[in-house]
Amino acid sequence: SQTAGPVTKRRTDPILTITKNNELFVFNKKVAPDQLEAELKRAFAEVGSDTLLIRGDKNVYLGAAVDIMSVARRSGAAHIAILTQAEEK
Repeated sequence: SQTAGPVTKRRTDPILTITKNNELFVFNKKVAPDQLEAELKRAFAEVGSDTLLIRGDKNVYLGAAVDIMSVARRSGAAHIAILTQAEEK
């Protein structure tokens, strides 16, 4: 019989969280704004992905989100998705 090669499982795409106080977290690591581009490049390389998932407080200003998406593009993000939470009724 032949043996199969190693099974690889890619970790999730990088998740960037923006808090209501404009703190940034890549996965669960707090990141200074001036280090965001380097940290995203590292995260993309680590998981082998070019997709960034952004999760943020609903009170984050649109301008801040646009700036962050520009940094993400420079870091290698080909795809950016906004994670949303369903409203409770």
